[in-house]
Amino acid sequence: MSYLREDQKAKLDEAVEEYVAALNDLDAGRFLACFRGNCLVRDPHGSSIYRGTDELHQYIDTMRNTWSSFQLAPGRRYYGGSGRVAFTWEASATAHNGKTATFDGITVLTLESGLIDGLEAYWDAPAMFEQIKD
Repeated sequence: MSYLREDQKAKLDEAVEEYVAALNDLDAGRFLACFRGNCLVRDPHGSSIYRGTDELHQYIDTMRNTWSSFQLAPGRRYYGGSGRVAFTWEASATAHNGKTATFDGITVLTLESGLIDGLEAYWDAPAMFEQIKD
């Protein structure tokens, strides 16, 4: 694999930071603006697939309906060329029922023209849901 120029890394970093900020703010408009209209999101990979803007609306609505606060803190980043980046993260969140959850994982973003075209996230959803169930 070739090494990335600093401007290429900066574009990938900017996409990660904007995605994380929008998710942490649970800001639907800002979140949707991170993605291309025909994107494909697998979060978590293996269970949920969201295709395009309409289904991403469902994704962010589910987040907003589940969490009263949500904080995803990105960790290490791994660059896979000028259009792909993987990053580790740790999340802490409080559900509307007052229960809290902490969990971690990794997300892989594929960019097209500066927007997220593909997202794959790997984390233990059942363990997270166990923490906030009534």
